[in-house]
Amino acid sequence: MKAQGIVYKIGFIVVLSVDLSPVFGRIDGIIVHDVTNFYFVCKVLTTVCFSEHFHSFEVESSSNTDVVSYFDIYDHTPLHMYHVDNTSFITLKYHLIENI
Repeated sequence: MKAQGIVYKIGFIVVLSVDLSPVFGRIDGIIVHDVTNFYFVCKVLTTVCFSEHFHSFEVESSSNTDVVSYFDIYDHTPLHMYHVDNTSFITLKYHLIENI
């Protein structure tokens, strides 16, 4: 799926929200409602901590699934998940500001 020049694919990571730390979702499906709106079916990932060594967030898979509109995701930059010794990490492209 392509929106505003950004390509979204199954397996990409998106930021669903930010409070004290970001809440990430892995795209498991894309539902096209019409030409102007589509939805991501996301596996919600639990943020464990920020790893200063990797400058990334350590995440774990959860049993939660969420369906979120393209317009409702916190940040539209797709991210990737990296694995080191059975631990998963997500690196942000830039700093995100918390919702106040």
